[in-house]
Amino acid sequence: MVAVKKENAVKAILVSLFFPLLYFLIMSLFDEGYSLSWKALNPGATPDQVKEQLASVSLLLIVATIIVFFIITLIIFKAQKKDLLKRIQWNPAPKKSIYAFAVLLALGLFLTAFLLVAVIPQSWLADDAAGNAITSMSPLFAILIMGIIAPIAEETVFRGLMMTRLQARVAPWFAVMLTTLVFAVLHMGASVGHALTVLPFALSVCLVFLWTKSIRVTMFIHALYNTILVSVSLLAMNLSDSSTTSNASNANLAPAIMGLIGLVIVVLALISIYKRRQKDVPDSSGIPSN
Repeated sequence: MVAVKKENAVKAILVSLFFPLLYFLIMSLFDEGYSLSWKALNPGATPDQVKEQLASVSLLLIVATIIVFFIITLIIFKAQKKDLLKRIQWNPAPKKSIYAFAVLLALGLFLTAFLLVAVIPQSWLADDAAGNAITSMSPLFAILIMGIIAPIAEETVFRGLMMTRLQARVAPWFAVMLTTLVFAVLHMGASVGHALTVLPFALSVCLVFLWTKSIRVTMFIHALYNTILVSVSLLAMNLSDSSTTSNASNANLAPAIMGLIGLVIVVLALISIYKRRQKDVPDSSGIPSN
């Protein structure tokens, strides 16, 4: 009997990785395909020029990735005669007040990122293509893609499909930790530092998903967090053109203080959401039994 449980747990772990890896594979194929095509049309282009060109269209490639991923996913669920919304736990929040604390959590996570950036060595924080693309696109378009469309897709992939599958066969804490780790690794991009900066966010939304049994809540948090991040990034880039350099010590101290404040907000928000958690798992939660 024990052997069967172990076999099912291992199988659940492997199967749970299918959709995240599919999402990553599609994105990689679009990136590599575009890079190779552009280099073929521009034989004399340098690696930096290729990287810059890829960054200029990366948001469009993200949209293409999401469209192809959802088409494939819908085909898979249609073939298996399963309900995608039920599987990803498209449930309402246990209590409406959770959304108020979700706003605080998103704000706290944004502030916490300042602390991580201040602590992590700068050599670990290379720019990623999506980040560079923000400056080359219309602000509204950047917010639409990074602040709304991408969060919906990523929550579906990681919390809705991966973590829900894991919850059927492994302990909740293991489902949370593995989903958090996979999310961070697949967000590594060009730097280890970027993966480290998303760890608090990934862990927080996994906990919220575990407690609320609602992907609507985590989509809301993810969308709000990304929107704040993109908006502030755009604002900072515009202000940097006319601002003067500040004292180095103050420049390092301010992010650390903001980060500590954010950490406190995150803890308080998570405690508040936990108190309002879904205590009874509904029959329509969508967690697969096999």
